[in-house]
Amino acid sequence: MSATNHLEPRVAKLEGQLSALAKDLSDLSGIVREFAKGASVQFQAITGRLAEISGPRPTNWQVIIAGATLMMAIGYASFAPVWMRLADMESHAIKLDSELAGHRALELHPVGMERINKLESELRNRVLDLTTEIKKIEEQGTSPLRERIIMLESKLPKP
Repeated sequence: MSATNHLEPRVAKLEGQLSALAKDLSDLSGIVREFAKGASVQFQAITGRLAEISGPRPTNWQVIIAGATLMMAIGYASFAPVWMRLADMESHAIKLDSELAGHRALELHPVGMERINKLESELRNRVLDLTTEIKKIEEQGTSPLRERIIMLESKLPKP
């Protein structure tokens, strides 16, 4: 019996370790089972999300309209100064046209009118002077210069 006595504590120890291992194995299988359930739920969630992502999505018209409105606002903000400047230039051109038409409607500028009157007066005086000189030549006949030219020509030798 001494051989059995010697083996009994070892067998008891091994049985204790075996039962601890069986309990640990049972706990591990429970943990794996719970993990498998959680993983299964997560895989189903991932599969559902992938189907949502890869499948057709509904059109979000509010975002499209908001984007178009934003683009129009930016476009108006960038072109508004140009349009305002063009409108200002057009109104200035219209004002200049009306001023030019008013200036053309005047008979003559006062300084220009004075200059024309002076030139007309000088022209009238010159015409009167020339008229009196012509009358003088007509009354006296040929001028003294003409008579002198005739005299000099007569003194020249004839070819």
